[in-house]
Amino acid sequence: MAAEEIHTFKSSGKFLITAEYLILKGAKGLALPLKYGQILSVKQNGSAFITWSSHVFNNTWFEAVFHVKDLSILSSNNDDVANSLQKVFRESRNLNPDFLHIGVEATITADFNLAWGLGSSSTLINNIASWAQVDPYLLLEKTFGGSGYDIACAGAKGPITYQLQEESRIVEDVSFHPPFHKNIFFVYLGKKMNSRTGMSYFKEKAEYNDRALQEVSAITEKLIACKDLEQFEGLLNMHEALLSAILKMPTIQESLFSNYPHTIKSMGAWGGDFVLVSGESEEQVRKYFISKGLEIIIPYKDIVLS
Repeated sequence: MAAEEIHTFKSSGKFLITAEYLILKGAKGLALPLKYGQILSVKQNGSAFITWSSHVFNNTWFEAVFHVKDLSILSSNNDDVANSLQKVFRESRNLNPDFLHIGVEATITADFNLAWGLGSSSTLINNIASWAQVDPYLLLEKTFGGSGYDIACAGAKGPITYQLQEESRIVEDVSFHPPFHKNIFFVYLGKKMNSRTGMSYFKEKAEYNDRALQEVSAITEKLIACKDLEQFEGLLNMHEALLSAILKMPTIQESLFSNYPHTIKSMGAWGGDFVLVSGESEEQVRKYFISKGLEIIIPYKDIVLS
């Protein structure tokens, strides 16, 4: 990277439509990369420092300065974020000893609210891995952890299926743009769920077997092939019922929206972030959820990369 030359890396956010917690156990999940994501711009400046700034749209929310030699934190406005970023830098250098030995100005910008849970960590990891020329899955494993489906989405051009098998992962591009996509919406529930907290609950409370994994994988396959909204809703309801039994938790529709006439499905950690909603029309969906105090309602076509 020549001095003054700016290098740019872009990664997409994600929605996990099926498999949720079970994707870590080998179930096949349907995942959708999003039009929203993060862009990392890096410019060498010949100094001994890494000057980092993080933005949401035009608002700066995090700034830090690191020393290039030992990656020590010289200043920051958020110690927790600085420590996490320092760990990512150090693991990147462990994977590629030639990484980051000349001072840079680095800026990362998200075009979505980070509270939405669309992949602020995975898009960061994927961008830095691209910059460092290291394996993003390995970098994720050594830092934040997780199944890796979000890393697969970060670089995908369209919908994928993701499945862990023993020591490998299977990522396949799939054709998923249902003819009833105008009847699919994503509604933000107003609070971000910590995926690690969700996984801790899953490890402690969940009861499942190989048959449950197979059933989830089968639902994934049927959803991809589905051409009918009513059948699609039925499959989503089956998935919710299955996960409800495994997690010993009521579905989000049972607990909060029992009078909604169509289908609501959790995505990711149950109880927060976005839910997938089907409906007769955008007007009908907006009217119902706005009456519940939920105003962030995004049509499928406006957010899914396809």
